[in-house]
Amino acid sequence: MSSSSNHDCASCCSLRPASAPAHPRLCACTVLTFSKGSTQRNVFHYTTYSLAALVPAGVFMGGGLASAADMVLAVVIPLHFHIGLRSVILDYVKPDSVQRTALIASTAFAALATVGFITFNVRDVGMIEGTKMLWRAPKKDAKAEE
Repeated sequence: MSSSSNHDCASCCSLRPASAPAHPRLCACTVLTFSKGSTQRNVFHYTTYSLAALVPAGVFMGGGLASAADMVLAVVIPLHFHIGLRSVILDYVKPDSVQRTALIASTAFAALATVGFITFNVRDVGMIEGTKMLWRAPKKDAKAEE
């Protein structure tokens, strides 16, 4: 993509008409957009591959390796979601004003999900351990047995 000083939204997405003037600032349509469809497809496929490897491997991970995997998952899951939903929005949501709103909402949700996942990883047990806890039998309380 060209520099931000002569950015033309029509060259990277369908949100602005081709007749719209170029603007000097970063616009909402440039957030997590790709100038070429092949780049978007490649990133989407790489996130798929990393999820296919990390999610099952998380069952066997522990310690520092699990913490590193948690952070990777905290970024990859929302990115994968955002790219997939962006494709659906661009293909099926019309008119352009609703499409723009949906893209902004999708980007905001992906950003908030990333922040939430990272917060959960840092302040709590992490995504992998949290998922493992869902399948563990609850611990019996000694006081409840008496």
